[in-house]
Amino acid sequence: MCGIAGAVGVLSDRISKVRLLAQSLLHRGPDDYGEYDDDLCTLAMRRLSIIDVAGGHQPISNETGDVVSVCNGEIYNFKGLRKSLETSGHKFTTHSDVEVAVHGYEAWGEDVLAKLNGMFALAIWDRRVGRLLLARDRLGKKPLYYSARTDSLLFASELRSLLAVPDSRWTVDREACQDFCLRGYFPDDRTPITEIRRLRPGHVGVWSPREFSQRRYWKPSPAAVPGDRAEARETLFELLKDAVGLRLISDVPVGAFLSGGLDSSTVIAIAAGVLNARIPTFSVTFPNSPGYDEGGHARAVAQYFRCDHHEIPMSAAEFERIEDVIWSLDEPLADPAALPTLALSRAARKQVTVALTGEGADEVFGGYERYALSMRGSQLSKWIPGAGAAARAGLALRRKKSADDSTVSRTLRAMRDGGRNALHWSRSLAVAPAVFPERIRLLNEQWRAGERGNANGASRLSLVQLDDLENLLANSLLNKVDRMTMAASLEARCPYLDYRVVEFGLGLPDPWKMRGLTSKVLLREVARDLLPPTIFNRRKHTFRVPLASWLRGPLQPLLDAVCQSPVLAAFGIIDLVTVRQLANAHMDGHANYSRSLWALITLNVWLQEAGRRTRLDPSA
Repeated sequence: MCGIAGAVGVLSDRISKVRLLAQSLLHRGPDDYGEYDDDLCTLAMRRLSIIDVAGGHQPISNETGDVVSVCNGEIYNFKGLRKSLETSGHKFTTHSDVEVAVHGYEAWGEDVLAKLNGMFALAIWDRRVGRLLLARDRLGKKPLYYSARTDSLLFASELRSLLAVPDSRWTVDREACQDFCLRGYFPDDRTPITEIRRLRPGHVGVWSPREFSQRRYWKPSPAAVPGDRAEARETLFELLKDAVGLRLISDVPVGAFLSGGLDSSTVIAIAAGVLNARIPTFSVTFPNSPGYDEGGHARAVAQYFRCDHHEIPMSAAEFERIEDVIWSLDEPLADPAALPTLALSRAARKQVTVALTGEGADEVFGGYERYALSMRGSQLSKWIPGAGAAARAGLALRRKKSADDSTVSRTLRAMRDGGRNALHWSRSLAVAPAVFPERIRLLNEQWRAGERGNANGASRLSLVQLDDLENLLANSLLNKVDRMTMAASLEARCPYLDYRVVEFGLGLPDPWKMRGLTSKVLLREVARDLLPPTIFNRRKHTFRVPLASWLRGPLQPLLDAVCQSPVLAAFGIIDLVTVRQLANAHMDGHANYSRSLWALITLNVWLQEAGRRTRLDPSA
């Protein structure tokens, strides 16, 4: 786990700029520093030592020194790849997992990416032909940002690192910021800054002196699964066991985040109960908010598997330095669960350097309540004539509440906009339209125009899952996990996001993922043989904070600040009159605008912090 940075092409004072980028990534890699420089390319990295602690210094090169790589992340199947490459005559000088990327590139070119099972963002400089290759893992667990210029390119593990490049002027992307306020994350490859982009998950970018081109090397798609339910259950168990086992490989201590829900509990059951790993567990509790607190369930799982368990209590007082947390997120992300994730990571880092998590199980096995509502709602729309008209009438009766974040309003909007399409239902339920209703209408038109259909054989539920895997998961949830764990110099590993598990989950028939009120059906059957009944029978409990009530109480100063700040208006994103209207309606209890307001608070704080560090211009 590291932070990587680099620059290639004609760029004044290139090595100093790259060193500055690398220094800003110290929290991602406090254990080691390395750099490479020639007449056209400079690479640097900060290392958090996990595999081959003593010998895995980066950058790593081939035998002749003309292929050089820096990598952030872990390649879990490196031992098998190494054996194959050694058989072909390649000479290894370390025991690091990253070295297989270098020799694999020599042997297979860009096709090496399809052979890697792991989480990674890597750069490979081929001095022989003057070509730089950038790549991200299939699901986007590790980040990579770049700024492509006429005759050069800069890249780094974090957006804010690039913002600090001297003599740079950056433009705020107004349209992307408005989309952020609707979704809670930045879509596709966009960021708040027009000139800085993300490399997308499962993509490779290639720079040469003439161009920077990109292509997709992997796309999530359903795998063939056994037709027999018992055989499918056994196959899933073996896949999960292998995925967890690979992620236990480490030369430093490993622990796990434990919420007490099905997903993280099953990871613990396999790691501690099946593979006999003695790992400590860590969970967040909300002692003053019983409806949000899963501490007792997590404690019960830890005791069942005899884990050394640690609890971190949270309250609204923890948000007093929320500006620091938002800036640590690197790019704006409207997920208030970032703060408890950071607290969890800091507590875990005192004892371990690696933590297993349960991220991805909802997307892979159909766990979100939104999925059930989308499937049922779209089906009912087929059976009930005039459902859309009824929804419009219901929204009219709700008046100002029609655009709020309450469950009733979200459901009515989905019925109005989604019709018979489960994917449109899911998207409508996921967005918060209060700030930009006109933008929502445009998005609905774009979604309908770009409907993918069922050409790849995906089921109705799989289409919804694919949408989340490529958008919500990659651009929001995994961003949160990576930034908050790396802010504490902790590596997070996600067994459910092994690409083999993902493809298997997508290939399951819909009834094996969701049946009535039961979600993650097949995963639950696997867990039945591993967990106490009280855990695998629990209804889903989303990891969240009591944001709506906190904004009316201890977090009100944050709300007051965004209502008075000129930053959002200065960049042409939204006027303060609209912000104040939403805030007043929420404070009076007339509507729940917590998601919309938290997005505005997050974006406002981020733009203020960025503006203190660099020159930000409004979009044209």
